[in-house]
Amino acid sequence: HSHNRSSFHCAILASTHQVNHTIIQSPSSNIVTMAELRQTEEALRELCRVYHGIQTNERLHGQLPPLQHSLLLPPPPQQQEPQQPQQGQQESSSLSSGDNNTSSNGNHSHNNNNNDNTNTTSNAAPYTELNRAIRQAREQLVSLVPATRRFRTRLADTDPVTQAPRYGAQTQRRVQRVLACFEELGRILRVVEQPDGTEETNHNNSKSNHDDDDGNLFDNLFDTIASRAQHEHDQAQRQQQLAQQQAQAERDRRAQLARDQARAQQETERQAQLAAQRRADQERRQRHEAREAVRRERHAADRAWVASVPNKGTVDGVRRQLAALRDATHDDRAAQTVALAALRQLFRQICAHPERVEFRRIRRDHEQFHRDIGRWTGGAEVLMAAGFRPATLDDVPCWYCKEPNLEVDLDAWAAWFDLLKATLQLLEQETAAGGTR
Repeated sequence: HSHNRSSFHCAILASTHQVNHTIIQSPSSNIVTMAELRQTEEALRELCRVYHGIQTNERLHGQLPPLQHSLLLPPPPQQQEPQQPQQGQQESSSLSSGDNNTSSNGNHSHNNNNNDNTNTTSNAAPYTELNRAIRQAREQLVSLVPATRRFRTRLADTDPVTQAPRYGAQTQRRVQRVLACFEELGRILRVVEQPDGTEETNHNNSKSNHDDDDGNLFDNLFDTIASRAQHEHDQAQRQQQLAQQQAQAERDRRAQLARDQARAQQETERQAQLAAQRRADQERRQRHEAREAVRRERHAADRAWVASVPNKGTVDGVRRQLAALRDATHDDRAAQTVALAALRQLFRQICAHPERVEFRRIRRDHEQFHRDIGRWTGGAEVLMAAGFRPATLDDVPCWYCKEPNLEVDLDAWAAWFDLLKATLQLLEQETAAGGTR
């Protein structure tokens, strides 16, 4: 009998070990960890906050109902549950500590979020932001479908030995709140789990809960929001295109203005250059005309003066002009001596080097010439009588004795040179006579 009872206990233990091993190892057992439950609660709590922001948006005018199973609300009071069998009680006891921690964390998070009053979309947000918040909430809700499916399966599962629920009482309430919140959000946001285990976010499917009045209302509302969001998007694009066109037009206008200003500046500079050129040309013409007038006047005066000298180009004419020089310097013997000596030296150089032009050219404004010879009557006239004429060489007025071309006209050159030698002879005689006097 003892042996049979021991065998029975071993069979029970083996069976329990096999069941537990199957629960842990088999994927179909849908084991859900406490961490996954806390994560799902936090995700749904955040979705509740997002939905609250959407539901209170002033653009919806209260068309979405408040959540009846929001995780932001405190859990309803529960009556004392009877104790569960040992295995379920141990599981409930192990989950209760997590429940308490999670509940306290949830309440703390709820209080903080109530203080912040954070909404996904503000009351003043456009339909684009509202539509984006709804779309993101749907995507987050869809991501929770696998976890809620496992919660639902695990909630209906029982221990194969004791036939007790897998979850303890407190954990069952938490899972039920999670599933109720998920289903309510899925019904409003039009996220429905299909029989094949897939998720459906298209609100035009044929499930019966999409055919009720509330579903149609929500579908129409979300369609309106999406349509207005698209309208806002199109309008924003048009405004952006218009702004870009205006900005481009402004850039083109500024560029054209800069080009016009540059052309105007260039034209102003060109006109200024032309005006300066015209003024310079006019000043050059005036200077040229003034020089020409002076030259003409001087030329006329020179012609008149040369015409007044008698017997030019003859020895007699030289003799007469020497007599006039003596008369002019009669009262200043020293000046007379200087004038005669300067003339004698000049003609000595010319006769010694008749080919050298520098000896046959005398500047009319030469100070020493004017002081020694030119200031006396008969001084410059001696030069005229000996073959000098007024001329302008290299733009310099001077007295110039032009040498005839020896190769072309030998007789003219001989007469020219004979007159120079005769003038020198007369000057040497006058100098010698002045010394005896």
